[in-house]
Amino acid sequence: MAAAPARDGGRELDADGALERLLADLVTRVDEQRRLAATALREYVETKKLEAGERESFSRFLNTLSGRIFDLINSADNLEKQGGIEAVDQLIDVRVKENDHKIIRFANYLRGVFTSPHADAQTILMASRALGHLAREGGPMTADFVEFELSTALEWLDSGDRYEARRNAAVLILHELAKAAPTLFYQHVSVFLKCIWVALTDSHVSIRESGVKALAACLL
Repeated sequence: MAAAPARDGGRELDADGALERLLADLVTRVDEQRRLAATALREYVETKKLEAGERESFSRFLNTLSGRIFDLINSADNLEKQGGIEAVDQLIDVRVKENDHKIIRFANYLRGVFTSPHADAQTILMASRALGHLAREGGPMTADFVEFELSTALEWLDSGDRYEARRNAAVLILHELAKAAPTLFYQHVSVFLKCIWVALTDSHVSIRESGVKALAACLL
């Protein structure tokens, strides 16, 4: 699916259409090509940041870019979702004036993957890893979204959610957050040790294996 045209707010800083080409390159079946496209996107954003400084035009550009990433992640096409997730993973490290707002926005984008009826196992895995990256780099906003994601994941496991994708997402989220935010995770460890047995006895091998990894990360 071709990338949609840039929204008006970003045209000043994308007069040559480079952003559109970079966004289109994110949508590919080849993992390495997707990673390279996301890296190029991050470098492009950093260049625009240096050129524009803190001017309003850069804020409009970021809003336009964020909207496009949102569209990719909320697509029913998993290749588009994966392109959006890869973009988020790269842009986490780009510090901007309203960085706290960016962190919460990205956390919400990734949350949408975990609850999407269209996301496949690879897409959920990518989103969980990006969430772990966000937890490591999120700064003062980390506690807010980590607490929410931990509570949600534990609830999905504890309730024995009938949707395989959600049980899978839960153990992947717990695995990544146990590694990325151990201090915050420790506050939930007693509930985790109770709930993880749901994953360890799940009928699906992949969920059992992910449960083992989450338990190992917790105990390290």
